[in-house]
Amino acid sequence: MKRKKMERIIKPMGSKYLLSSLELVQEVFSEWDSPKEGRKVRQLIEEIRAKRYYIPELELIMVNEDDEIIGYAMFSHFHIEGKYEDELLILTPVAVKTNLQRQHISRDILEYGFDVAKKMGFKAILVEGNP
Repeated sequence: MKRKKMERIIKPMGSKYLLSSLELVQEVFSEWDSPKEGRKVRQLIEEIRAKRYYIPELELIMVNEDDEIIGYAMFSHFHIEGKYEDELLILTPVAVKTNLQRQHISRDILEYGFDVAKKMGFKAILVEGNP
């Protein structure tokens, strides 16, 4: 019996996913580290969304065939000493549903984000995170 390949779609954040994306990220970081870390990363997303550094076209999700979020990545404006804000992005956070990790979901989202960022004129992306 052949297994049906799951359909996965990458798209920018939509209003219907705002809460569920926060829940996914909080869950993933809570499982990876601690509930405290999960809350901290959720708060980071909420703060970025509320500031001028937020770029809706670069808050990306991957959904499955049931329209459930399985992956997430956020790119936002970044500057160095008040310069280069229109050229630099920072990538943080990235999250993939724990039971679906190691299936190239984050890679696919990031490559999509790199293409969008390049078309928007950004020159570099810095990565923030814990190795």
